[in-house]
Amino acid sequence: MENTIIALDGENWKSLLLSEGMLYVSAKKMKDIEQFKQSATGTGFLRSATAYPLTNLENLQFNESSPELKFKMLYENGKSESLKIKFDEPAKAVTAGHFIGQKSELPVEEHQEKSLKPLLNKSFYLLLALGFTGYVLLGDASEMASGEGGTAKSRSGRAILSLLYDIVGQTGLIIIGIIASALIAFNMYRRYKNPAKEWVYQKA
Repeated sequence: MENTIIALDGENWKSLLLSEGMLYVSAKKMKDIEQFKQSATGTGFLRSATAYPLTNLENLQFNESSPELKFKMLYENGKSESLKIKFDEPAKAVTAGHFIGQKSELPVEEHQEKSLKPLLNKSFYLLLALGFTGYVLLGDASEMASGEGGTAKSRSGRAILSLLYDIVGQTGLIIIGIIASALIAFNMYRRYKNPAKEWVYQKA
């Protein structure tokens, strides 16, 4: 994994490189290692990457069910900086997390996430699915879908709703909402009964 450019899936960072005790992240999809390193030393628009010395790594956290790694850097002047990177799947994040943690030589703690954590994390999506179902059930979906005005985001949402309404009708939309709500609730219950493992690499 060292001296290998790894693709990321987050909005802010697209590439990751671990080389010679430095952690590099770039907002671009990098292909050349030397160019990657040089992009972290430029200024202004020429700087598309950031380099973090592993010696400044204070804390690294990740979860077997999440594609994200969360870093906290602590500098000699007492200032700290947080960094979050995202992979396209949790397994890759776990592999990278352990590799970086071991290279930093920080002690590690392993434990299970709190049972309520997945419920809190997913509750928004469940409420959204239930709200959508109730919205369609209690209103006239055809009028909702054909409404005018609003923001670009709301108009886009109405366009999708209109397309679904034309394909499956109001009853179909209700069924879709119920199925989505049930799947989210099932996943929440499964995570509640089987908490994921979490790892924390942290300076003593």
